[in-house]
Amino acid sequence: MNQIASYGELLIRQMARDGNAMPMRERVHSFESLMKEMPQLKLAVFHHFSPGIYCRELHIPAGVITTGKIHKHSCLNIMSKGARSTLVGDQVIRVEAPFIHVSAAGTKRISLTHEDSIWITVHPNPTQERDIDKLESMLVAETEDEYLLFEAEQRCLS
Repeated sequence: MNQIASYGELLIRQMARDGNAMPMRERVHSFESLMKEMPQLKLAVFHHFSPGIYCRELHIPAGVITTGKIHKHSCLNIMSKGARSTLVGDQVIRVEAPFIHVSAAGTKRISLTHEDSIWITVHPNPTQERDIDKLESMLVAETEDEYLLFEAEQRCLS
């Protein structure tokens, strides 16, 4: 592991430490704000479709720290290659491919990539939409407030 990755792992583990009084979600947002001040890397993203399904495939080089968007619905996460330390629930755990996990609606993830990795999310796509911007609007919330409003609307509809 290179020095940057070691430092990244230390930061993520420090962020996730139980003694921190700030709720985990706030810690992730705080860390993400700091990350946005650093140079950003353009990651390779591939989109796959089948009837009723949209898959987003992300290729992540070793040493990279990523944060995920807030998903409006539960989704399937598949790591088909690599190793990462990733936030699952309120714990940062090291996972290695093959790894499959169902994320609950509202999940916000942070991960450190130890080895070149491929992370795939699988989403429902009942309208067969193929416009990526429209899919993002349907599937993710850009802010906590947007997610809370979406969640409240869903409760009213059920």
